[in-house]
Amino acid sequence: MTRACRQLSQMTVASMFGWIGRKKTQNQDFQKAEKLAQNSECPPKPIRMIGHDYVKAFAITLVVIGHTLRGLFSANIIPEESIWAVIDKGIYLFHMPLFFFLSGVFIQRSFLRRGVSGLIKHNFINLIIPLIIWSYIQTSLQYASTGNVNTPVNLQDVLMAPFPPKQQFWFLWTLFLISCFSGIILQVKNGKYILGVLAILTVSTLCITNLSRYDSVDSKIIEILELRQAIIYFPYFIMGMVFTPYYASR
Repeated sequence: MTRACRQLSQMTVASMFGWIGRKKTQNQDFQKAEKLAQNSECPPKPIRMIGHDYVKAFAITLVVIGHTLRGLFSANIIPEESIWAVIDKGIYLFHMPLFFFLSGVFIQRSFLRRGVSGLIKHNFINLIIPLIIWSYIQTSLQYASTGNVNTPVNLQDVLMAPFPPKQQFWFLWTLFLISCFSGIILQVKNGKYILGVLAILTVSTLCITNLSRYDSVDSKIIEILELRQAIIYFPYFIMGMVFTPYYASR
């Protein structure tokens, strides 16, 4: 009986020490894994700015309303001298500058994450490819519906649809030009300051020469590359960069 009790005690003590040893090993493994996770170079998942999604949704709503009103004006469904004309002018006063401002807000984050080559590739996939595809789709539908659209097109317009960008697609092309140009300048030392100076010079030029009028520029280079809108909206894009510099460190 005494021998059996002694053996039972020894087995119990051995089991306890074995459990403690396993527990200690598990704790050490957990601590190693935790340190490894802390030292990992994997970038944290970016935080989505919900407030800016609301602002973008508001700007998109204004674009839809503005284009709808312009279409109704062209079709003579509503008079251009009505209260709707005042609303139309109010929308077009700031909704496009707002879009370029918001685009400038996020350019630095995109640049730091992708680099200049990655930024250009990303913009080409997300801006130029949709421009090409939807230009062909829209002009093809306009050509097929000739006589029932506000802006009739011919076969040549369909074949040459993407370039130069027509109608609402000018925005994608302009945003691509400004984003890529800004990304290239950002990789230069003090690039942000260079962009700021260029924005100030652009504003000064617009004020002096009235470049904001689309028919006031006769340069063939500007005309061929469709640079008018890029010149006009470039300062708003830079304002977005200057307004939110802390996004670059997130």
